[in-house]
Amino acid sequence: MSYQTDDWERMKATSNRGSYVMSCCKSPAVLKTSILGIHFFSHVSDECFTAPETIWHRDAKSSVVAALDALKIKSQEEVSGVTPDGQKWRADVFFEHCGRRFAIELQHTPQTLSEFMRRQQRYEASSVKCYWVVRTEVFLRLQKATVQYALKRFHGGKLPVDGVGTGAIPELPVAMLQPGTEQPMQFGLLKASTITTWILALLENRYKYFEGSWYITEQQSLF
Repeated sequence: MSYQTDDWERMKATSNRGSYVMSCCKSPAVLKTSILGIHFFSHVSDECFTAPETIWHRDAKSSVVAALDALKIKSQEEVSGVTPDGQKWRADVFFEHCGRRFAIELQHTPQTLSEFMRRQQRYEASSVKCYWVVRTEVFLRLQKATVQYALKRFHGGKLPVDGVGTGAIPELPVAMLQPGTEQPMQFGLLKASTITTWILALLENRYKYFEGSWYITEQQSLF
């Protein structure tokens, strides 16, 4: 069902927790508007405990923690923090290395580009380097928004002759995770690696943005 903008804004303004529920699990829903002006309902907590994606989230978190353990880096799950101006955040996986703080966000449900950016900015304000690991379906949906954003921001709204890579943007480092494969981390244009290799790239500042995509650059490992 589609809604007129005025009706949607009125619904948002008058709704309370529980006024609307998700059809998949009957959990509370919140009304949102994407950066492209699309109206949609979303889980309040970005989590649907009856959906198959929850298995992905659990397994992805375990895999990231295991990779950090293999590198002898102590990590914590579901770590909460707050920005200097009082905005809260909670990292799926949090760890520190050589005086730097890292957060790995494992996003298994779609969210708007504006929500990605809002959460990313909270980490930046807290001096935490955040990297996003998402399901393929989430990446493809995010890509539609980042391509439009990149075209307007960098190319005057026109598609350049050389294309826009994967359509990624420099302020949102992201990779896809495909469990059950030899190289489950996917990024850039048809690039892939193990989770451990990807984490090493983060630690060594080798996960870089270049011409619309995120890549691992080559360098001798310090480990």
